[in-house]
Amino acid sequence: MTFPDLTGQVALVTGGTRGLGLTSGLALGRHGASVWLTHRWGSAERSEIEAAFESVSAPRPRVVEADIGSAEDTERLFGQIAAEHDGLDLLVANACVAGVGGSLDALRARDIRRTLQASAFSLTEYLRQSRTQLGAAPARIVVMSSDGVAVHHPGYDYVGFAKAALEAIACDPSLTRESTTFLIRCRHALTGGFTEIFGAETLAVLQRYEAFAVQPPEVADVILACASGYLDGVRNQPIQVDHGAGRVDNVLTAGGLS
Repeated sequence: MTFPDLTGQVALVTGGTRGLGLTSGLALGRHGASVWLTHRWGSAERSEIEAAFESVSAPRPRVVEADIGSAEDTERLFGQIAAEHDGLDLLVANACVAGVGGSLDALRARDIRRTLQASAFSLTEYLRQSRTQLGAAPARIVVMSSDGVAVHHPGYDYVGFAKAALEAIACDPSLTRESTTFLIRCRHALTGGFTEIFGAETLAVLQRYEAFAVQPPEVADVILACASGYLDGVRNQPIQVDHGAGRVDNVLTAGGLS
């Protein structure tokens, strides 16, 4: 696919210093966008990230420590963006902060509330600050969801709750009517974040089904298509990125692919 020149566009990728976020930021920068990447404390090596952008001839990114769950961090982040740009063309809501569930005893209402506040309702604060400090909401919003909204994955309870709420917020016209919004439901991508949630044992099992593992550059291509306007006709609808895994809906079929 040939993508248009994104020179002049400003993109913000939350959780953008590793995994899917970093790969997506690099893709946007490679096509000319001015990219802002956020991370939590201690989770980014600025020099390595800048070198990665330089290696693909992308403009140097702005790397900002900003916890999505902190309203103060969000206000400061948008103040920095407003000091350099007149608006935000693309917001990629990629960061997710959630615990690991897996059983009735492991679920705590307090932890669910914290997960929803940080990983879902943070989007409302980003929209609020964008309107307040930049004068408008982002022109396009890409929400990184997952098939965990509709499919059970062991230990994924908190993330599933957060992604379902995030999708509901993103599709609420009273909140996002000014923006063109996309939902990307991604099948398992074998990144470092995957291992942190599911553990090495689950990773070893899924490696038997490598045909269905989604690679970060493939997700980045979908985000590029959203940024380009090619997919404006499917806004507010889930875009499934899963290599056809949704068709393998029974043990007999899956067993023949192992």
